[in-house]
Amino acid sequence: MNNIELQKNGWFTNNRYCDTNVSKELPETECVYIIYGIVFIPYSKEILYIGRSKNLKKRIRNHEVINTLLTFNDHYQVYFKETKNSNLLEKDLIKANKPIFNIQYIK
Repeated sequence: MNNIELQKNGWFTNNRYCDTNVSKELPETECVYIIYGIVFIPYSKEILYIGRSKNLKKRIRNHEVINTLLTFNDHYQVYFKETKNSNLLEKDLIKANKPIFNIQYIK
């Protein structure tokens, strides 16, 4: 899934790369989020991480994996979709896309 497909399927984004204040524009509601950015070997844009949160703004600020990702990856976007069924959607997306920083549901 690329960024154009994400937007066509109802995913929202802050539409910025390299924004250290990314959490300012994120919702404080339950949602599933996708961090989309550059993988350097091979050099391509891919889904890096998929997660769910009850408050995305707080999650982006406090999650260790996300902070590491955003520290070492200058080019990223955070896509999100507000949903009541976030657990099921998150698992399905991880199984379908196999992001490199998600390890819990890939098997």
